[in-house]
Amino acid sequence: MISFGLVAAIILTGLAVLAVWQFQPCLKGLRGALAADQAASQDYSPAARVILCLRGADPFLDRCLRGLVNQDYPEYKVLIVVDSPTDSAVPQVESLLREYGADCAEMIVRDRILPRCSRRASSLFCGLNQVPTEVQVVVMCDADAIPHRTWLRELVTPLAEPLTVATSGNRWYAPLSLTMGGLCRYYWNALAFRAMHQYQIPWCGSLAMRGDLFRDPQFLDCLQHAFSEDTALAGYLMNKAQQAKPIVSLIVLNEETIGLKNFWGFLVRQMLAARLNHPHWPTIFVEAMAILVVMWILLPLSIMEGTSSLAWWCAGAVIYDGIVLATIGHFEWLVRRHLWQSRDQRVSPIDWKRFCLAPIGLSLTGFIYPLAVLSAVSATRHEWRGIVYRIERRGVSTLYEREAFNSLPANQFESV
Repeated sequence: MISFGLVAAIILTGLAVLAVWQFQPCLKGLRGALAADQAASQDYSPAARVILCLRGADPFLDRCLRGLVNQDYPEYKVLIVVDSPTDSAVPQVESLLREYGADCAEMIVRDRILPRCSRRASSLFCGLNQVPTEVQVVVMCDADAIPHRTWLRELVTPLAEPLTVATSGNRWYAPLSLTMGGLCRYYWNALAFRAMHQYQIPWCGSLAMRGDLFRDPQFLDCLQHAFSEDTALAGYLMNKAQQAKPIVSLIVLNEETIGLKNFWGFLVRQMLAARLNHPHWPTIFVEAMAILVVMWILLPLSIMEGTSSLAWWCAGAVIYDGIVLATIGHFEWLVRRHLWQSRDQRVSPIDWKRFCLAPIGLSLTGFIYPLAVLSAVSATRHEWRGIVYRIERRGVSTLYEREAFNSLPANQFESV
């Protein structure tokens, strides 16, 4: 009779092999970027608008704003859409406008709340309506991203290809301070990096769209029913037999420090966005349930079955952790080398504490992740930045707004 522990070891080995296989395009892309001559890339720089949607003052908002207005790009303007005139982000935006002038950036207040989408999607819809007809490219950025000087040029240049309607970079999470929540988010983000590439999920924190896309009435209708713009865009493009071209080398750092509670809120929201909008949700769900079976069912059964079965389970866990940690470690080494070589940008160093906690962080992520997926499946409402949404079959609707949101410390934003 096959023991429960042996079954777990087989599943874990399979998941480790799957992770390595999924990482291969990302590894190849970074190696290619390191070997390429950056100066030889095609120069394509049409008029562009960068749209930044704000609700609350994120911890790194100032660095994000200054990065956006100091891009190495000939003709662009930053359009900042704030949630309300009293939003806590307004003072920082006004300070930036006084320093750099209205020719560089512009602030507008969201002028409508669409009834069947998130507040962020409403702000984006408002921003798109303000884009002049002569502008050929719209770029999106997240407030927690820190764009480097050549970010906009790197993002827009691939749009010169006639069949490319959108491009997308990706985030690399590198918290300045080590917490268990931050460690779990680091491993989830690393594994999500390769999954987003495989399942063609663009990241709206670093996304460029051509005019024939962002002016398409079908896309605008899709946006009006979106909880998250990136998963909604992925579904829209798949229906059109198109995709956002991933730029593996276009990595944007996120250095925010969060706790486990904040990580849980962030993770449930990511899974909820995939459940509501992304066509590959069934595959994502099945992979998560495989992890749930191993961590929450086969582990207790292996303990009850005895020492031999538990030994098999532990052997599978060692194999999985060893292979995945080595793969992520190799990928991070390439990320750090690329950031240093192309931008002279340093990532916070890995100390002995993080090295020792790595297996614990990866294992804890394995316990938390499938529960977040189940929470997203069963969710009928979700709170995001002080707005409580009712989850519906196609999109969301606002239940109520928590007035105290703008009084929260910046480091609490991810939990809401």
